[in-house]
Amino acid sequence: MCKRDFQPGGVKAVKVDEQKRNIVHLDFQNGFEGRITFLEENIFRYDANPAGEFEAYAKPINEKHKARIQQRPDESNVYTKPKVQVLKKEGMSVILCGDTSVLIEQAGAKLQIRFANRLVMEEAEPLALEKDAAVQTLVRRKGEDFYGGGTQNGRFLHTGRKLQIVNESSWMDGGVASPNPFYFTTAGYGALRNTFAEGAYDFGAENAGNVVTTHKEGRFSVYYFLSAAEDRRSVVQEILRAYYHVTGNPMLLPAYGFYEGHLNCYNRDAWSEESGDKAWIVKGSASHTSKGSTRYESGMATGYRLTEGLHSESLNGERPKTAIENYPETVDAPYEYSARAVLLEYLRYDMPLGYFLAERVLCTGRRRGRRRQQPGTDCRGGRQRGKFCKVYGICQQQRGGVRTLDREQLIS
Repeated sequence: MCKRDFQPGGVKAVKVDEQKRNIVHLDFQNGFEGRITFLEENIFRYDANPAGEFEAYAKPINEKHKARIQQRPDESNVYTKPKVQVLKKEGMSVILCGDTSVLIEQAGAKLQIRFANRLVMEEAEPLALEKDAAVQTLVRRKGEDFYGGGTQNGRFLHTGRKLQIVNESSWMDGGVASPNPFYFTTAGYGALRNTFAEGAYDFGAENAGNVVTTHKEGRFSVYYFLSAAEDRRSVVQEILRAYYHVTGNPMLLPAYGFYEGHLNCYNRDAWSEESGDKAWIVKGSASHTSKGSTRYESGMATGYRLTEGLHSESLNGERPKTAIENYPETVDAPYEYSARAVLLEYLRYDMPLGYFLAERVLCTGRRRGRRRQQPGTDCRGGRQRGKFCKVYGICQQQRGGVRTLDREQLIS
């Protein structure tokens, strides 16, 4: 928790801007200044900064970076910028805008958000800022579930978990590859922290009654998106629609992108029944209640080299025939650890599959320091290209898109 000296204290004044009636200025007792800006009745931005500075866009990690979180400035005429009014009621300053009510406790500056007469968000503690940390602590409501945070490998429901909003460049289970400082809940709100700084979101892992979101910077800036829908599906749809109104619509995926995809590096890792870097319990087509069998995976990183007695992953269950100077003679390539075997499992059980990448870096030569070159992984015109592409149908670039192969071609 941050020190009390860095919390805003009580509220001294809450005033609507004389020129821009969709903006409210906040003056806190500890010298903090804040601002609430309504873009739509269900979308508003909340900023707090001890220095009283409210940058339109988040500061990039690198000065050369030009990316922005918002697609347009808050002053854009695309937004309706509805007028707001401020009232005082029972020790609270109340900011009203249509069906939205933002309540700020005058004594402690804790925030509440109500939408369509429903409480959707409530701070458990006052906002806390330090030089290198902005922390918001919320009340976690009973039955509330949490989603978002970008690519959090292996999970999309985050209730009771702690997320790292950090690019770990990790594609393994539990790793983070493409973080996003946006989350939304079934209680009826989404929050987009306007920052590129590293962060962490705790959705009840350390304290089941609280949600704690932190970013490593000394200012607080967030967009809130609200929904009053009764069912969860509609809540999600309305929140995402509001989110895209600020960030811009996502790129439309190709047809295969709406289905499950399988990505792996079948020219990199090794397996053993005895020991390894990571243990996996494999149950195959058996019941989920079955004991299963344990398999150990090693590698999972660039630069890994095979050691004696291991089973190598492969494309077709075959040992390589070229660049084998670092491929031990006692290492085999069993069919069960091949890309073909995994792909055929999808077909055997009729599982929908949009795409299958047997080398997820698009066959550009991630070879463990030339530990080996898998047969058929040269997609730049080498002699092995045909075999790989005929089997998997994912590297043959043609006009209008990527060639795909049907079931009979894959099995043959």
